[in-house]
Amino acid sequence: RRHPGNWKAGVDRILAANRSAQNVLLPSNGSQTSFSDPQLTKFLQQNNLNTYTPKLIQHGVTTFDHMKYLTEGIMEACGFLQVHKNLVFKMFPTSACTRSLEAPNSTLPTRDTPLQLEARIAPTVADLKKASNFHGLVDVLRTNDTERKNEAAWELSNLASKSENQIMIARAGAFEPLVQLLRIGDAEGKMQAAGALWNLACNSENQVKIASAGAVEPLVKLLSTGNAASKTQAAGALKNLSCNADNQIAIASSGAVVPLVQLLMTGDAVGKTQAAGALTSLAVNGNNKITIAHAGAVEPLVQLLRTGDDAGRTQAAGALTTLAVNTETKIEIARAGAV
Repeated sequence: RRHPGNWKAGVDRILAANRSAQNVLLPSNGSQTSFSDPQLTKFLQQNNLNTYTPKLIQHGVTTFDHMKYLTEGIMEACGFLQVHKNLVFKMFPTSACTRSLEAPNSTLPTRDTPLQLEARIAPTVADLKKASNFHGLVDVLRTNDTERKNEAAWELSNLASKSENQIMIARAGAFEPLVQLLRIGDAEGKMQAAGALWNLACNSENQVKIASAGAVEPLVKLLSTGNAASKTQAAGALKNLSCNADNQIAIASSGAVVPLVQLLMTGDAVGKTQAAGALTSLAVNGNNKITIAHAGAVEPLVQLLRTGDDAGRTQAAGALTTLAVNTETKIEIARAGAV
């Protein structure tokens, strides 16, 4: 039997998380016996239960009925409710929790059956997005369900297109699990994680936090090993991250310049645009200007200036303008036919 105090701590964490996500638990649909009911008091005395137990039961049943994704507190709750199922029957005779306990040969899932529990109470990722449940989506990123993790990263990427959501997603703790997905996810997961970080890095505070979470190295690696779409997402994320001066140094030091130049030469229109944008931001740093020029960026930038779409030409012009501060590079740009 689990100590009620341990379970209560788990439930309190759930309630606090949901309050911060503006997803307050609803009251149970079952008919609730008052805590001061004489019959309930007598039942507690007969079973050597303290008067706080019904309050734990109320939290537990409400949690079971209305919380829809797997958490540590939920698993603790189920074990506690199983132990006190007779009290659950008295207090909440019509709740979903009671129906589960009353079913023939059925018990509430416990810590020993987390997959069964997750199948019973997990919502769809689409439901979490619809409710703007950022904490729920981040929790999905921490599960072992590859398909749901990839979908959650994609939904976070879409939600992060709004500036106000970029702050809320950061507060929900998304950066570390997104970076982890970027490191060890499948090809789809890495692409979606890079896309989410791309949008989240539009916020200047997030740029610092994402880099601190360790995103730079796996993003640079994705530039070399990913498919075409993944390389574009990684370049976009690095472009936004490199708006920060410290990140400009870290990204260049991680070896991003050469694969960015390669993407500039071989990528599709969007990939070339994002690569040029990343090089533009990186070139703000004086040392990076020389590194970028020596990596062979001038000719493909001039080529993009001639043949790219409007977005590509704009980024190429910006990169060349920034690089031209260096005298030797200015001569190289003229020789490449940019004038």
